[in-house]
Amino acid sequence: MATEEAVVVAVESVPDLPLVVAADEAAEVEQPAAKSKKAKEPKTRKPRSPPSHPPYVEMVTEAIVTLKEKNGSSQYAITKFAEEKHKNLPANFKKLLLFHLKKLVVSGKLVKVKGSFKLPATRPSVPKPVASAPAKKKPAPAKPKTVKVTWLLLELY
Repeated sequence: MATEEAVVVAVESVPDLPLVVAADEAAEVEQPAAKSKKAKEPKTRKPRSPPSHPPYVEMVTEAIVTLKEKNGSSQYAITKFAEEKHKNLPANFKKLLLFHLKKLVVSGKLVKVKGSFKLPATRPSVPKPVASAPAKKKPAPAKPKTVKVTWLLLELY
């Protein structure tokens, strides 16, 4: 069997030095702690510039109306139409368009049919006139049912 040898490492002991901190160093140590407790000042941001394209609702409705597809326009067709018409679109335009299409379907401004989007059928904005309650007609009295007794006649003969 293998024999194990004990390895001893000599370490010099360092005499304990008294902890003396100058007043300037103590102030530096306390300052970072004080800064972290204070609320950080918000960074000033540049104001957003208005987008160079119309709102997504307008772009989508314009694309659907212009394309005039019977079963509605697909997301791909709407994207392609908008990219051709408006050149300065953001880099994440396709993702934003998908978000807005879903939002428009939920709000009822678009109707989703299979993989396509259509404008909802327009209804006349004239509300139906509310007529006074029509007089209810009484149902005609029920006639008593007549039972045929043909089996009785057959037994008699």
